Amino acid sequence: MALVRRGPGAAALAAGGWRDAPPAPVREALASAGLELAACDGPLPHPDGTAAVCELAGLSHAAATLSPAGPATIVCGIAGLPGFHAPALARLWSDAAALPDGALHPATVTLDDTPPAGWSPASLAALLDRQPERLAIALAKIVRESGAERVILPAVLGLACDTRVRDAIADAAGAAAGEALGTAPSVPGWRLDRALQQMVVDAGVHVISGRVIGLETRAGAVRSIRIEGRSAPMGVAAAWHVLATGKYLAGGITAEAEFEEPALGCDVALERFARTIDDPGAALVLTDPVRTEPQPVLAAGVRTDTEGRPLTPAGEVYLANVFVAGSVRAGTEAAALGLGAAMHDGWAAGERAAALAAVAGR
Repeated sequence: MALVRRGPGAAALAAGGWRDAPPAPVREALASAGLELAACDGPLPHPDGTAAVCELAGLSHAAATLSPAGPATIVCGIAGLPGFHAPALARLWSDAAALPDGALHPATVTLDDTPPAGWSPASLAALLDRQPERLAIALAKIVRESGAERVILPAVLGLACDTRVRDAIADAAGAAAGEALGTAPSVPGWRLDRALQQMVVDAGVHVISGRVIGLETRAGAVRSIRIEGRSAPMGVAAAWHVLATGKYLAGGITAEAEFEEPALGCDVALERFARTIDDPGAALVLTDPVRTEPQPVLAAGVRTDTEGRPLTPAGEVYLANVFVAGSVRAGTEAAALGLGAAMHDGWAAGERAAALAAVAGR
């Protein structure tokens, strides 16, 4: 079994919250790879001032849920880190979650040797991986003076694992630490991507770094694919394939002269006003002027049959040994799909492919 991976996809930009749960085996594998998910007993604070309702989140985010019955909490910014203004966020989150007055107390800490140009989320998270006490010691005085039981911080508590940083804060400051959700470039997304890579390796899957640049077909099925990677191009043959390349952000669908699925050459469908649209330049037809309304351009993708196999414009199966999963499918918006639902879709496609490959190998 092999995975062809060009690079991080949309999962690497995930904020840290899950609207729905992934398949149980995936959740267990993520935990083994260092990303444990916990149930959320309230909405999660987002740096845009809103509160997001999620079913699950990483442990650091689940520790930051907003609830009227929650503990006395400090919302703490870090000097030099943009995009997290504690006084404004404390007010906005209180309103968004209907918290009582004074439930959230704003504060800001300054770390020693803050760069003159400030911190990026990734550089600060990497520093805290190495030296979690830098933040823990800076927080201790503020926590003691306020008597707070919890601190909500920006999503920078380590790139590899937030547990060590949160434990250091609890030991030094005597308060639980939680993270707000992340924004791009997302440290929680980085952690998720690392965990996904690790769980694939732990499962014994051969990972090939590169992109598909061609394929050989026979009798309406893929015989082999050609991959361009770090070295010379290589060919890989498999009995069954799963196409789960995402949409625009991940490169699963391109929109230049026309809409295309570049890996396997599947037909890309986009319907608007009962017509099929092929020209990505028809922006007014493909978008709704109201931002919150559905945007047809985001629904472009590969049409499939009831089994998930790609179809031609005439509605016939294009590649009989390929299953399509995730947001690369027509009618599926990446943002609306959600991580958990996307993983269920991919898991189901992988199970079908693996079962059929096992039968073919007998």
